[in-house]
Amino acid sequence: MYGSTVFCPLMKLPGYLCRFAAWLNLPAALLVLLLQRTPALRVLAGAGDYVLTSRAGELLRAAFTLAGLGALHSRAGATTFVQSPASPVSGTVGLRLDLAFTYTGTPSSPATFQVSGSLPPGLGFLPAPQGGTIRSGTPLITGTPTQAGTFTVFVQGFNAEGLTNSVQQPIVFVITGGVTTTAPAISTQPQGQSVSAGTAVTFTVVATGSPAPAFQWTRNGANLTGATAASLTIASAQTADAGNYAVVVNNSAGTVTSLPATLTVNPVTGGTAPAIVTHPVSVTAAPGGTVALTVVATGTPAPTYQWRRGTTALAGATDATLLLPAVDGNSAGTFTAVITNNIDTLTSNPATLTVAAGTGRLLNLSVRASLAANATLIVGFATNGDRSVLIRGVGPTLGAFGVPGVFADPRLELYNGAALKINENDDWPISLTSVFASVGAFPLTIGSKDAALQATVSGAHSAQLKGPGSGVVLVEVYDAGIGTAVRLVNVSARNFVGTGDNIMIAGFVVGGTVGRTLLIRAIGPTLGAFGVHGVLADPKLEILNSSAVKLVENDNWSATLRATATSVGAFDLVTGSKDAALLVTLPPGAYSAQVSGIANSTGEALIEVYEVP
Repeated sequence: MYGSTVFCPLMKLPGYLCRFAAWLNLPAALLVLLLQRTPALRVLAGAGDYVLTSRAGELLRAAFTLAGLGALHSRAGATTFVQSPASPVSGTVGLRLDLAFTYTGTPSSPATFQVSGSLPPGLGFLPAPQGGTIRSGTPLITGTPTQAGTFTVFVQGFNAEGLTNSVQQPIVFVITGGVTTTAPAISTQPQGQSVSAGTAVTFTVVATGSPAPAFQWTRNGANLTGATAASLTIASAQTADAGNYAVVVNNSAGTVTSLPATLTVNPVTGGTAPAIVTHPVSVTAAPGGTVALTVVATGTPAPTYQWRRGTTALAGATDATLLLPAVDGNSAGTFTAVITNNIDTLTSNPATLTVAAGTGRLLNLSVRASLAANATLIVGFATNGDRSVLIRGVGPTLGAFGVPGVFADPRLELYNGAALKINENDDWPISLTSVFASVGAFPLTIGSKDAALQATVSGAHSAQLKGPGSGVVLVEVYDAGIGTAVRLVNVSARNFVGTGDNIMIAGFVVGGTVGRTLLIRAIGPTLGAFGVHGVLADPKLEILNSSAVKLVENDNWSATLRATATSVGAFDLVTGSKDAALLVTLPPGAYSAQVSGIANSTGEALIEVYEVP
């Protein structure tokens, strides 16, 4: 009867609990253990019912239910590991999962558990392990899984004296839903290579895994900074790059390392050490402007470049030109270029960048050329708004400077675009004398047959010089306006390029108080795409200062300048063409750009000078 105190002889329990235990078909020892270690359990003696409260109570109720179904079992006199729910435990990403475990049939109850292995992310032990030990005989695993996959933890119980008569027990979780994770696997290993010094080398690995794996390349076991893609490229391998290369591939599910790939770099015989043709130039630039520092070097095999600020190598700064956009006070410093090939390494002279308030702008362009009979010299220019310009075609006055064979009677025509003539002049008017002085132009001989005109223009225009006869002529375009907001932003000239004294020479002036970055191009082959015949096949471009010291040069343009050309509105060059182009920041002063043909070649060429923002 529920009201009497009759003890079950096996369990030494009150009779109503004996009947309850039998009804549950639960092993007696487990029931005692659970009653002892679950203080939230309250048995109602008068009614034969039970009430479970708290998370532990819910787990115990689950254990009772499984026991009634025969999921938990024991062998008489044996130590039995029991868990609820039974292993393998199924779960779903995003849905709560709870599990209880302990031992039954032990001489004394477990007091602690040693745990190892991997729980599904989002689950944890309660109480939390300390140094791999859970200080409870009836711990829980609880939480909400966040990642799909199969996970296994191992548990082993110990009594209060630290003794055990059990082995490690696996608890397996199979979590579905969400994103299934798989450990990385390498399907294509990187391959060893043997190359000559100066050769580009690429190592590649193909790997799978979920989530997508990350990569870290190593050389001789040491991580390579920034080498975190599926491929590793060495632009110009040197003997110091030789070694064993491998890649570590990892994601949240695991890590795998590729087989080593050996790189052998063979020295090149008969090469030449690097030599610096021109060093980078120190410059002062205005805040927010673009600065380009350029070095020119030769060597066989072709040298590589690494720019440094002070003693620090600049990441990605491996071209002959160092481009520094939007400079500010933090950009200032001293820069050098380290030039290397397999024979030697040398360092350029330092170039100091100073950032200070001021303005720098393109003031004028002058082009000297030898004009053939019935030929036309075309000079183009553009302003960024309404601007007064002075244009001169000088022939006879050049004789006063000792120039032989001058063009006798030049005539100027000003065009808006290519076809609309808006102004012209044959013999210059004396009324422009004061304008010559205001822009710094040399005076013309009074009564000479030189040509000159002044006009206000906006946007792109061209000046054409023509006339009877042939000879040496100079065409000049001056910014004659006031202020700096509206100004000349580019100038250009097209003519035949000869040899010796008949190469094309363009002079220009950078005015103001700070340097200006310019894109300068000498175009020959690409003119053919615009229908120009007899183009200069392989132009070479050189920039000299007023002391005739060469500052920078270029033979064949680099595709790295394509974005800059687009930004200033210059037309694109044919990929792989032998046109010349360079980017350089020049301090205020007078300069000349000289265009000649490689191997004394001749032909039509266009020279352009653009301001770079």
